[in-house]
Amino acid sequence: MAPVFSIHPDLNKMYQIRWNNYDRAPKTNWSALEQTLWYRAARHYNEILQSKEMWTKLKPGSALMFDNWRMLHGRSQFTGKRRMCGGYGIYYLITSLSNFSTNEMPVNNDDYISRLRLLKFGRKEVLDNLGNVENNPQNPYWFI
Repeated sequence: MAPVFSIHPDLNKMYQIRWNNYDRAPKTNWSALEQTLWYRAARHYNEILQSKEMWTKLKPGSALMFDNWRMLHGRSQFTGKRRMCGGYGIYYLITSLSNFSTNEMPVNNDDYISRLRLLKFGRKEVLDNLGNVENNPQNPYWFI
């Protein structure tokens, strides 16, 4: 568990916000007054975050990248089908992508593992063994 607002110890400035109104631990060790004040502030903060200052509808095939520590973000409800993919990168690599040529761009861990499996075992073997949890070096999913 981490605080909602993180203050940088050297700069004394806020550098990270963690907020998910739907995923929060209960405040069981707080007094009734502390809980009342906290939940009142949380409702108000959530109202501010819900204001539609910037909404965008992504088109099929669109990608959106942002620094997860520096931009508050969320999604509204959706009907129909969609495919969402998430990934994480190493901050210093992503912020210096201009130093990489197209074929040297870093990949996230999931892509790296997928490519490694395909190179080592081949597409058919990887697909044929989906869900195989057998502890065997011949299993593409064993070494990960």
